[in-house]
Amino acid sequence: MKICTMITLALLALGTSAHAADKRDPLRIALKAPAHVETEFEMESVPARSLGVRVDAGACQVAGGIIGHASSDEERLYPIIATNALAPFIEEVARKVLTDWGLDTSSATDGNLQLRCEQLSIEHRNRAVGATYAGEVRLEWNLLNRSGQDVAHGVVTAAVDHYGLGRSAINVNQTLADTIGSALDQASNEPGFARLWSDSFQKFAAQAPAESSPPVKAPAAKARSSKSAPVRSTVPKAAPAAPVASTPAPEEERPAASTRSVEERLRELDGLYERKAITRAKYEKRRAQILDER
Repeated sequence: MKICTMITLALLALGTSAHAADKRDPLRIALKAPAHVETEFEMESVPARSLGVRVDAGACQVAGGIIGHASSDEERLYPIIATNALAPFIEEVARKVLTDWGLDTSSATDGNLQLRCEQLSIEHRNRAVGATYAGEVRLEWNLLNRSGQDVAHGVVTAAVDHYGLGRSAINVNQTLADTIGSALDQASNEPGFARLWSDSFQKFAAQAPAESSPPVKAPAAKARSSKSAPVRSTVPKAAPAAPVASTPAPEEERPAASTRSVEERLRELDGLYERKAITRAKYEKRRAQILDER
């Protein structure tokens, strides 16, 4: 009996040791966009737009890199490793999100959304109060029209927590996808991003020289613009024959560039709201943002 008991205890010890080793083995995951990505984007009526998506890996890990860790009460247990590259995963999620917004991502007829990944990470934290998957992302974004003109750009960061137990590839994929979706939500709230749905989206290509080179007519103090990227008030005078409905005033009657920029953006926002392209809440939020930049 003693011999049997000793053998049983030895087998249990080996099993416990093997189980503990399994818990510390790396969790290797093939990143893939889930069926549903959580976003808060709202628009009552979305004009038809075809927008391509391009993703630059930037500072993010390539295939086989560590994207996070699992921990228990601050003790690090095992690394979480992506077996495929992050840029294609981000692009897959971004296309899914934009499609859910009502955009056609099968072509770049109207323009492109360029993303550059600066960070994408995941942590699985096990504590006495519960276990969570915490994702973080940092993306640079550029919105280009069909001529390749940078209409708007910015940097967004997002963090999302989901409850979840166990070594789960599904939980990792869902958390990272929802984190990317949250970052794209932030980009869509930028006043410059709203130009995608305005009638003047393609007209910004004609203003590229005035935006990219020092102003010739206006003094340096008047050439200063708001935080948004291109400003429609700096219409180049090289093509007077082209009708520009938004700048009918003669040269001598133009107000300072920064003041006119705010007025132009407010009129553009009013137009979006009148066409029911944005909700009342989003209209009020963007209007307050524009006024704060005076």
